Amino acid sequence: SASDAGTLIVFARVPGDDGGITVFVDGGGEHGLRIGDAALTLGMRGMLQSAVHLEGVHVEPDAVLGEVGGGMQVAHDTFLHARFGVAAMCLGGIKRALQLSHRYASRRKVASGRLLDHPATRARLGAMAASGAALDAYLAVIAESLDAGIALADDAFIVCKTAAPELLWSAVDDALQLLGGRGYVESNPLAQLFRDARLLRIFEGPTEPLLVHLGTRAMRDPGAQRILLAERLGAPDIADRVGRAAQQAAERLSAHGATRAASHQWASLLLGSVVTEGVLLAAARIARTRGTSGSDLAIAHFDERFQAALARCGTAHADERAALLGENLEASIAWANDAVGDVEQRTNGSLDSMLAVTWAEDAVPAERQPTRVPHEKVAPPSLPFILEWLSDEFQLAPGAASADTSLRDHGLDSLAATRLVVALEGHLGRRVDASLLWRAATIGEFANAVDGVRVELPSLSPITADRDGHPDARSIDQWPEYRTLMGRLAEATAGDTLNPFFAVHDGVSGATASVGGRELVNFANYNYLGLSGHADVTRAAQDAAEQYGTSVSASRIASGERPLHAALEQELARFVGAESALVFVGGHATNVSVISHLFGPGDLVLCDALMHNSAIQGAAFSGARWLTFPHNDWMACEAMLGELRERHRRAIVVIEGAYSADGDVPDLAAFVRVKQRHGAMLMVDEAHSLGVLGRSGRGISESTGVPPADVDILMGTLSKTLASCGGYVAGSGALVEYLKYTAPGFVYSVGITPPNAAAALAALRLLDAEPDRVSRLQANAARFAEYARDAGLDIGHSAGTGVIPVIVGDSMRAVRLSQRLFELGINVQPMISPAVPNDEARLRFFVSSEHTDEQ
Repeated sequence: SASDAGTLIVFARVPGDDGGITVFVDGGGEHGLRIGDAALTLGMRGMLQSAVHLEGVHVEPDAVLGEVGGGMQVAHDTFLHARFGVAAMCLGGIKRALQLSHRYASRRKVASGRLLDHPATRARLGAMAASGAALDAYLAVIAESLDAGIALADDAFIVCKTAAPELLWSAVDDALQLLGGRGYVESNPLAQLFRDARLLRIFEGPTEPLLVHLGTRAMRDPGAQRILLAERLGAPDIADRVGRAAQQAAERLSAHGATRAASHQWASLLLGSVVTEGVLLAAARIARTRGTSGSDLAIAHFDERFQAALARCGTAHADERAALLGENLEASIAWANDAVGDVEQRTNGSLDSMLAVTWAEDAVPAERQPTRVPHEKVAPPSLPFILEWLSDEFQLAPGAASADTSLRDHGLDSLAATRLVVALEGHLGRRVDASLLWRAATIGEFANAVDGVRVELPSLSPITADRDGHPDARSIDQWPEYRTLMGRLAEATAGDTLNPFFAVHDGVSGATASVGGRELVNFANYNYLGLSGHADVTRAAQDAAEQYGTSVSASRIASGERPLHAALEQELARFVGAESALVFVGGHATNVSVISHLFGPGDLVLCDALMHNSAIQGAAFSGARWLTFPHNDWMACEAMLGELRERHRRAIVVIEGAYSADGDVPDLAAFVRVKQRHGAMLMVDEAHSLGVLGRSGRGISESTGVPPADVDILMGTLSKTLASCGGYVAGSGALVEYLKYTAPGFVYSVGITPPNAAAALAALRLLDAEPDRVSRLQANAARFAEYARDAGLDIGHSAGTGVIPVIVGDSMRAVRLSQRLFELGINVQPMISPAVPNDEARLRFFVSSEHTDEQ
């Protein structure tokens, strides 16, 4: 039709343009633009499909619609209103299908009497009438809003598309069923209506992807849909039920054995149907208020459909097995392929060019195409071992891991990856390049790479050592780990780049720092409230050293207890809202000691994927079954507990109050609900949230309103907000009493030094007395984030904490940027691979209450 009109609207990528698609108008046959032969589309004479060939086309500026590279925005705006137009066409089609059906049924005689009098006929006609009444009322609301200049969210137009073509298709299909053979006669308008109805289900966006879009919005950003349902359509009860369905579907499907991506897509598809049916039910109610005849029937019809859509969110149906687990699907497809044989689709005896295996074949005549020899796809030899290892390591449901899933879908972190590589090396009897694991998009790709790429390293066969031992065992400088480190350092400091690590600071490190005699603006320390170097804190440490010495010279259980210890622990417990607290000599040692002591074989430890190394080490040393779940994903955590909890004696979920890599925070209330539902414990590491989150700096419990008692173990450090050195745990009196007498990291370690205890106690009292320090920190963090976003910097998911990453996407670039900033008088450290993936390398800014707006 565009060709007949002599005008084409073309979407194309400009050579060398990485900015996107450009749309332009060809009104008279641009040089280099050629339209190929036309192909009929379902027999529709008014719509032909043709290939458009572009070669060296020059487009004048005034022929471009919108901006160069902005074609998709033009398409987006056009499609939105086109979807409203499509829905209006569908409404007309429904009315025509209902008219044709009723006219035929009222005249047609069957053995039982008039066709119209049969209950099955009346049911079909009733469904058509209900569809027309609801859709008519909805489109009227949209039209009235547009006429009044009321802005509508995209979802309002998308529902036009997800609802109307499907209602039309159902109506036309019912009409065709009623008319029987007469409906197929070309002269009957129903034949053309049938073709139109089928086309509209994919025109301007297929139904299923749009349903997924609606469902994703229902889970992530439900505000626009609530406005549509509650305000525009006057149905807040339906909006509430959609919100509950979103949570129900997400929780149910997160416990499914499928991958996280597949579960999310399926949940979104189900929720998209809920949104669509909810809108139609609300529209049917509006039809009743406007006196539309048959509106009661429409309400009953769409209430039933809405209830069915809600039920699918809460209960698995048969098609869900194929959708998520693929049960018997491959076998069924293989059965069909075997029955048909190796035959390409053909139309009128010629190869269908639209099904070309590669783009190049479009230009190659069928008779000149090379003959394809069928071959059997052979799985990589190492694939079964990898899949079995993953299933055992992560306790996956049968079939959950496959060649086409990603290793990251199953919560694989760096430590688990190391164990997999070690297991593979033992299985294969040779070295495996661990980097292959992170470069592969799927498990199948990794297996192929493992089997096809051999890294020439020393054999893994047993070594016969001489009396003095193998040199590799005696000389650390010969260890491959050491040599790898030296290689990485050499790479990081290539050329003029200086080593950014272990820079010597000349004085107190706060909002500024002195390095090599230069005064720098300092974003490379976690002195969040400026209390390290505060006169009161320094004086307290000096007085304690004067009175008690610089060390207690014994473990506290023996003769190392001092009054400062009890005073600090009592103040900590009171401040964080716990019964009791216990102080350790180091923050890292606190996590390692507590987790490895409280949990052991037969227990389950689930850690966030971005959990600090100390907690991961504690979990690994404990001997318990330990796994990581995707970062901040409480639904994935719950799914793992649902699968594994009953097999273990005790279980604990370990998260951070504020994450030191991304500066984001977890949904604490959700994790509390998860642990309560599954009889697990919850541990929160507040190293970077104490003194940072909450009105008075009491941490994530205060900022979220979750009672501290709902968290079984509150852990924190003394080296950040509290300007000292050490770590603590807070919780019930029983927890602290048990650790005090039995935890090896406490019992067999020297007690925290008097100066450190006194400094932390003084800092804590200052924090309690001067909460404005916390508000200044929070304001500075918000201001930094705002400035960074305005500058177009990627700060990830940082959310109101003192840690704000600027993600640059390459480790070497991060190192060079750190050096360049240092030269400009700004001290900020890079965070690079392997601490984070290379494409997430970053500069990590620590903001304090003492930074100025100018800094």
